[in-house]
Amino acid sequence: MGQLRDEQGCAARILRSIAIFSTISALSACLSMPEPEPGPPEPPAAQTSSPVEGESQPTAVPVNTPTPALESGCPIPPGSPPLPDLDAEFGWGASLQEYLNQGGLVEPLAAALQSTPAPDGNRAAVSRRDLTGDGLEDLAVTLYGAEQGSTRPSGSLLIFRCDKDRYRLAYSTTPSQNVGPPVLMSVKDLNGDGLVELLYWRETCGAHTCFKQVEILRWERSGFVGLFEGRSDDLPSPKIEITGPLNDGRYQIEITAEGIASAGAGPYRPFTRTWQWSPERSKFISVKEQLAPPTYRIHLLHDADDAASAGNLEAALIMYQRVREDGPLDDWIKGQDGYTQLAAFATYRQMTLHLQLGRTAMAEQALQFLQESVPEGSTAYGIRSLAEAYWEAYLETGELEAACAAARRFAQQQPADVLEPLQYGYANRSYTPAEVCPPTG
Repeated sequence: MGQLRDEQGCAARILRSIAIFSTISALSACLSMPEPEPGPPEPPAAQTSSPVEGESQPTAVPVNTPTPALESGCPIPPGSPPLPDLDAEFGWGASLQEYLNQGGLVEPLAAALQSTPAPDGNRAAVSRRDLTGDGLEDLAVTLYGAEQGSTRPSGSLLIFRCDKDRYRLAYSTTPSQNVGPPVLMSVKDLNGDGLVELLYWRETCGAHTCFKQVEILRWERSGFVGLFEGRSDDLPSPKIEITGPLNDGRYQIEITAEGIASAGAGPYRPFTRTWQWSPERSKFISVKEQLAPPTYRIHLLHDADDAASAGNLEAALIMYQRVREDGPLDDWIKGQDGYTQLAAFATYRQMTLHLQLGRTAMAEQALQFLQESVPEGSTAYGIRSLAEAYWEAYLETGELEAACAAARRFAQQQPADVLEPLQYGYANRSYTPAEVCPPTG
């Protein structure tokens, strides 16, 4: 038994000696071999077995394909097609769709679009959002360029819907020499229905002034439909704002007309038109218009006339008083002469309203003030004469209608002295002989 153990131990020692000798021999051989020249790395071996669950596996990078910062939300295998020609004469829809469906990356496309010309300093854009509610990212693209023979930029809005495993062109606008390119202003849920809407505008310009027509798009079943009702291209030099959300989670669109760039238009009074979502009509509808506070004297006179026409005589009397006494109001290019004329007309209006209210003594005081403040030879003397014609007819007949008829005749006979001082360009209201009487409703 002891002899057997001795023999086994001897055999183990012999095997260890052989292993150590083999290792030393192999190492010596390696050290004595010359170092090989570096060569191209071998491609990774194909995986022939399923990865072990939980084991980290290397990610293979597709050959000749740039590494994307963000991959498209549409499940298309990434590829490396060349960028489409963005200088082509608006043949963009088919080429862009082909580029995207070949696996073209969105980021290089968006970077290329930033170099294209655009109106008002806006940039061509790519918006990546789920526009149809199916959980896949769609693309809205604006492209700009200039048609041959035209210096005015034009362009298109293209919406590519991700349909399962490819992009399909679902909406496009047609370039036009007469209308500017679409400018994509907003991509978000404007009406609180859970779907994203797109708001864009296109610009038209006349000799002096530009206008913008707004459109709002939403996906419905099989296509994009317009949700914006009415015109916005009648608002000169518009400023477009999206305000909200309101208490119901919806937004409203406010467009302010800021002016006509022509001296013949006269002083412009900005006003804001507001659109709100109407669930009954499934549209954004115009709900109100709001004038900006008056900064020109003529516009305060218009407000006073409107108050009188609405039957708010006491409010109108206060406004006419402000026309006379509010120094900071702008008198436009008419200066001091314009102030004198409008102050005189406001005093005449006060006289007529006092008579309507049965305040004969106060009406007479207004006439006396007018006679004292507007001497003969003043640029407002024609308006003083108008007031005197009205007053004399009233004293003779005791009838307001007879007094009004006398004032109309005088204005018709002396338009340069009565009506022209009230004209402030074609952007403001014009006064006729029929309108020199109190504008009461």
